Amino acid sequence: MQTRIVGDSLLAVTIAGLGCNNFGTRIDEAESRRVVAAALDGGIRFFDTADVYGDGRSEEFLGRALGERRTEVVIATKFGLKTSRPDCSQPWIMRAAEDSLRRLATDFIDLYLLHRPSEATPIDEMLETLDRLVQQGKVRWIGCCNASGSDIERAGELACELGSARFVCIQNEWNLLAPRGGNEPSWPCLRRGLGIIPHSPLAGGLLSGKYRHGQPLPASSRLVAMPHLIPNDFQARMAAVERIAALADELGRTMLELALGWLAGQALVPTIIAGAATPTQVRANAAATAVELDAHELAAIGQVLDG
Repeated sequence: MQTRIVGDSLLAVTIAGLGCNNFGTRIDEAESRRVVAAALDGGIRFFDTADVYGDGRSEEFLGRALGERRTEVVIATKFGLKTSRPDCSQPWIMRAAEDSLRRLATDFIDLYLLHRPSEATPIDEMLETLDRLVQQGKVRWIGCCNASGSDIERAGELACELGSARFVCIQNEWNLLAPRGGNEPSWPCLRRGLGIIPHSPLAGGLLSGKYRHGQPLPASSRLVAMPHLIPNDFQARMAAVERIAALADELGRTMLELALGWLAGQALVPTIIAGAATPTQVRANAAATAVELDAHELAAIGQVLDG
């Protein structure tokens, strides 16, 4: 399994990661253990979770599933959304970190991510609190989710002024149905030495190959289990899915290979955190992430996205 460095940090991660948002929501602990075991057997060493996934059960299931193998892997988790509005205050961050450490059954968090920027807390206060966690050895590196270019620039400037820990990555939605997601932050990320970890790399499963325009949703699908996740622009997205599916057929690829291979080919991407609810999905995602698309294939994808 190929490894990459997150931004200009010293944090090495596998190109294929595992998003653990299904743990404690779509699948129970026993199935979560099987998914984690399949990921480890396949060489995956990056696991992404959050304190709000399954109301904390995702962290608990992941911590128990890893057990003694905790030191072999990199864990990212998130804070800031467990209250009614994003909370980045000093007391809440310290409490959230301790709760995540307990649920994950670990002494440190490799990558601690702000789940969503908050206007209620000054960025300098948040950075100082996160720096304290780094100094205490409870957190190794920090990052931010759902960040704009201006968020990245401001946080970078303040970290320099304060001499504090700084963000080494952002985690934004970026996929073939949201191809511009990585564009706006790209230059600030390059300038500040940040990596971009795409969230929703399969657009909530729409790019997995199991959804087709004009056909009923599969009974076992995520969108049937969680209909509130169906986007308002669902029909437009499905029309785009059909164009991508047609291109996949033309190139002799699967849609999964196009979706994950395209992201793996982006220079700023260190890892891809596709979620999985079964060991079979873990193996399929890892294999697709390892695909290296050639220049012709990338150009063809670009034409479809521009069209």
